[in-house]
Amino acid sequence: MREILKNDLSCQIYLIYSSRLSDPIEIELRANADELRKLADRLDLKSIRKLTSSILLMNVEPGVFKVTGILDSDFLVSDSANGENLEFSVNDPFEELFAFSEFFNETVNRDKNKQFDFELIENNIIDLGELVSQNFSLALEPLFINSYGVAEENVVFSDDFDDEKETHNPFSVLRDWKGNLKK
Repeated sequence: MREILKNDLSCQIYLIYSSRLSDPIEIELRANADELRKLADRLDLKSIRKLTSSILLMNVEPGVFKVTGILDSDFLVSDSANGENLEFSVNDPFEELFAFSEFFNETVNRDKNKQFDFELIENNIIDLGELVSQNFSLALEPLFINSYGVAEENVVFSDDFDDEKETHNPFSVLRDWKGNLKK
């Protein structure tokens, strides 16, 4: 039996494979309070105040759909060092290509040397809500990599400080070089 997980933010679009191209579809996605709470729990955020996305779904060739969008969010992160809540905003564009297996199989057989970056459309459904959630998570990465509490400096104390040793280390050479440039 296959486990089915309920997504935190769901907006499923049903698509049909056709040799004819369809018109682009504009979708405004706005998370409700329950979805915001679940997504904040999933991403370990204090809270998400707002998460919206303007999405354009385009049928770029038979069996291939391009999803472009901009996600906009305001959220709080709890600083574990001092317990303070920090406010952040994200306003990031995203883009993804989706393809039916029929297109993928035909194209790979025809163009074996090309590299393809498609997500496979399963059961004729693209979950735009999950796509927005994943891109929101990716937009948070720089925040946590350069996090406010992650980089702590280690200070080493020593009784035997030698001025001569300091003048011959790489940093003193750079400092001397920088001083010579100013002259």
